[in-house]
Amino acid sequence: MGAAKIMAKDLVRTRQAISKFHQMRAQLQATSIRIQTMSSTASMADAMKGAAKAMYVMNKQVRRFFFFFFSFFFPFFSFV
Repeated sequence: MGAAKIMAKDLVRTRQAISKFHQMRAQLQATSIRIQTMSSTASMADAMKGAAKAMYVMNKQVRRFFFFFFSFFFPFFSFV
């Protein structure tokens, strides 16, 4: 009878350990997803930074073009 009681307690401990293992695994997966999301957000921020810089340069070039175009064809206008 004593051996059956020990085996029953061991079975309960094993089930508790398995339950804790599953819980820990879920927490690790959630942490992994958070880290991946943060990495993706940082990559997107870098991409947006590059796009903003490109748009700034393009806008600067377009303004320069129109300034020279209008000052050449319409010299009597003042661009101040």
